Amino acid sequence: MQSVPNPNQMRYVPHKVLKESALYLAVGDDSGIVLEIKTVVMKVNRVYSLDGKPASNPDGTPQYSWQTQIFLTALTKAEYDVRKKMDDFQ
Repeated sequence: MQSVPNPNQMRYVPHKVLKESALYLAVGDDSGIVLEIKTVVMKVNRVYSLDGKPASNPDGTPQYSWQTQIFLTALTKAEYDVRKKMDDFQ
């Protein structure tokens, strides 16, 4: 298991959202509630080794650290229908 990198070994990397989407879950009771779950990446950092070289995973891919925030919203069926139409429009 790898340890969490020391903040001094990370450098901020600008990032751009290519597509935003949410996961929708129907609650399994008769309430009609749909849960909207959206994960937002707030910050991305590239991980560097102690010698200052970019760190890599065992498969050779670069190592990154990130900060995320998760938003959970309970929607009525009507609210979900509106969101779905907006998602389909985009």
